[in-house]
Amino acid sequence: MTTYRTADGDMLDAICARHYTDVPLDQAVNVVLAANKGLARLGAVLPEDVVITLPEIAAVEIKPTIQLWED
Repeated sequence: MTTYRTADGDMLDAICARHYTDVPLDQAVNVVLAANKGLARLGAVLPEDVVITLPEIAAVEIKPTIQLWED
Protein backbone atom coordinates (compact mmCIF):
# COMPACT_ATOMS: atom_id res chain seq x y z
CA MET A 1 0.00 0.00 0.00
CA THR A 2 1.29 3.42 -0.96
CA THR A 3 0.26 6.89 0.15
CA TYR A 4 0.21 10.04 -1.93
CA ARG A 5 0.07 13.63 -0.68
CA THR A 6 -1.76 15.90 -3.10
CA ALA A 7 -0.49 19.11 -4.57
CA ASP A 8 -2.95 21.94 -5.15
CA GLY A 9 -4.99 21.16 -8.24
CA ASP A 10 -4.39 17.38 -8.34
CA MET A 11 -7.26 15.29 -9.68
CA LEU A 12 -7.94 11.74 -8.53
CA ASP A 13 -8.25 10.27 -12.02
CA ALA A 14 -4.85 11.69 -13.00
CA ILE A 15 -3.25 10.35 -9.82
CA CYS A 16 -4.73 6.90 -10.50
CA ALA A 17 -3.67 6.97 -14.16
CA ARG A 18 -0.06 7.64 -13.14
CA HIS A 19 0.02 5.09 -10.31
CA TYR A 20 -2.05 2.22 -11.75
CA THR A 21 -0.77 1.60 -15.27
CA ASP A 22 -1.96 -2.05 -15.53
CA VAL A 23 -5.52 -1.54 -14.31
CA PRO A 24 -8.51 0.06 -16.07
CA LEU A 25 -8.84 3.65 -14.84
CA ASP A 26 -12.47 3.34 -13.69
CA GLN A 27 -11.57 0.31 -11.56
CA ALA A 28 -8.58 2.09 -10.03
CA VAL A 29 -10.63 5.18 -9.15
CA ASN A 30 -13.37 3.03 -7.55
CA VAL A 31 -10.85 1.08 -5.44
CA VAL A 32 -9.12 4.27 -4.28
CA LEU A 33 -12.43 5.92 -3.41
CA ALA A 34 -13.46 2.83 -1.42
CA ALA A 35 -10.16 2.92 0.49
CA ASN A 36 -10.44 6.65 1.24
CA LYS A 37 -13.82 7.38 2.80
CA GLY A 38 -14.85 11.00 2.30
CA LEU A 39 -12.44 11.64 -0.58
CA ALA A 40 -15.25 12.08 -3.11
CA ARG A 41 -16.71 14.92 -1.00
CA LEU A 42 -13.58 17.00 -1.68
CA GLY A 43 -14.60 17.43 -5.32
CA ALA A 44 -12.91 16.78 -8.65
CA VAL A 45 -9.95 19.11 -8.03
CA LEU A 46 -8.31 18.15 -4.76
CA PRO A 47 -6.86 20.64 -2.29
CA GLU A 48 -3.21 20.56 -1.26
CA ASP A 49 -1.90 18.16 1.45
CA VAL A 50 -4.64 15.51 1.28
CA VAL A 51 -3.10 12.11 2.04
CA ILE A 52 -4.56 9.42 -0.21
CA THR A 53 -4.09 5.70 0.33
CA LEU A 54 -3.33 3.88 -2.93
CA PRO A 55 -3.98 0.19 -2.24
CA GLU A 56 -2.47 -2.62 -4.28
CA ILE A 57 -4.69 -3.76 -7.15
CA ALA A 58 -4.01 -6.97 -9.05
CA ALA A 59 -3.18 -6.35 -12.69
CA VAL A 60 -6.02 -7.14 -15.05
CA GLU A 61 -5.50 -8.56 -18.50
CA ILE A 62 -7.30 -6.25 -20.90
CA LYS A 63 -8.59 -8.12 -23.90
CA PRO A 64 -8.96 -6.18 -27.11
CA THR A 65 -12.50 -5.58 -28.27
CA ILE A 66 -13.61 -6.78 -31.64
CA GLN A 67 -15.93 -4.64 -33.73
CA LEU A 68 -18.30 -6.79 -35.74
CA TRP A 69 -19.80 -4.01 -37.83
CA GLU A 70 -18.40 -0.80 -39.21
CA ASP A 71 -19.90 2.51 -38.10
